[in-house]
Amino acid sequence: MTHGGRGTPPPPAADAPKRAWRRWARSVRSAWAASVERVDDEAAIAAHLAAWPAWLAARTVLTYLPFGDEVAPPFPFAGKTILTTRTDTGARRLTLHRADGPLKRHPLGFQQPAEDAPEADPLGVDLVLVPGLAFDRRGGRLGYGRGLYDGLLPTLPQGAPRVAVAIDAWVVERLPLEAHDVAVTHLLTPAGLRAVEP
Repeated sequence: MTHGGRGTPPPPAADAPKRAWRRWARSVRSAWAASVERVDDEAAIAAHLAAWPAWLAARTVLTYLPFGDEVAPPFPFAGKTILTTRTDTGARRLTLHRADGPLKRHPLGFQQPAEDAPEADPLGVDLVLVPGLAFDRRGGRLGYGRGLYDGLLPTLPQGAPRVAVAIDAWVVERLPLEAHDVAVTHLLTPAGLRAVEP
């Protein structure tokens, strides 16, 4: 099955600017989001995650709240403490908070914890589900351009798996990366869950 919708356009050249890659990724994601494959793809992702020993062992999970064409994480995460991020626009950083508290819509449209939500300790995270526009087989991640996850991920425990949640069509051979881009350790797609290639 071709995930991402029929007629998926080929990705840009590896040395194309990030804006070209983001334009391509948004096109591919939009086609997938409108496709009949979306429900089955998200169910397959949930099944792969549920069977993973690292997931079963994790007590505190950091996840994203899906927005737009993002893959929906398989909520609810029974038996786990679930954290999510809040965008501190003034400080240009992400803070962590429990995901079961009151949520408020950010001006850009996504949901996040309310301003008065108590902050959680990043060092308590056992596993993180990472959103992104596209990923490559070496763990490279194409974000939304603000660098917030690149600032957050290094503050988490070194041994906590950083799991990219994506559709197979969003995973390419190589992305244009910069020194500050932080890689993920695993790719989770409808085809399975695998550690990134060295």
